[in-house]
Amino acid sequence: MKKNSCFRRVLCFILALLIFAVPVTSFAEDADLSVEQGAHSIDGKIPVVGPLEALSMAPAAIMYDVTDDTVVYATDPDSTYNPAGLVKLMTGLLVAEKGNMSDMVTITQETIDDCVGSNGIDFQVGEQVSMLDLLYCIMLEGANLAAVAAAKHVSGDLETFVSEMNAYAEEIGCTGTHFTNVDGLHDEAQTTTARDVVKIVSALSK
Repeated sequence: MKKNSCFRRVLCFILALLIFAVPVTSFAEDADLSVEQGAHSIDGKIPVVGPLEALSMAPAAIMYDVTDDTVVYATDPDSTYNPAGLVKLMTGLLVAEKGNMSDMVTITQETIDDCVGSNGIDFQVGEQVSMLDLLYCIMLEGANLAAVAAAKHVSGDLETFVSEMNAYAEEIGCTGTHFTNVDGLHDEAQTTTARDVVKIVSALSK
């Protein structure tokens, strides 16, 4: 009887070791694990899975659990890079915070002239658009003209709105972010970090 009890204990111990030794995954054997291969823990050194190598397609990455305010893993979360279209996250956030969604905005020639690059939406001079529709155009279509029109309506001019974007970013705890425009067109002086994007998205989701 004692032998059987000892044998069962040894067997349970071996099975427990096997469970921890075998990686648990829901991916098929031929699944593309390229992203997971580069997933690192917060210290940027220990890979969650796969070999110790940085993400091949992204300068930085972060996974954040909003339910308990926890960073699950990150790769270079505080390295600065050009945010490009992510700028419109802050533009949309500030428009939602400061704008009256029922206001009607008239598209002027000056607004069109102030818009550089692709308009995204083919607004016409004299057309009236609600702030809510402009916000949809910014967040869903990434429309540059909508971003310019909404920013000018909220703050009077683009320079003031950009200044308010930077102030708001600092207010929510961003430390590596600096905005120079409302649409994300390339500017060497415009920067953000993966960790700051989490803070912006968290504020935007509220």
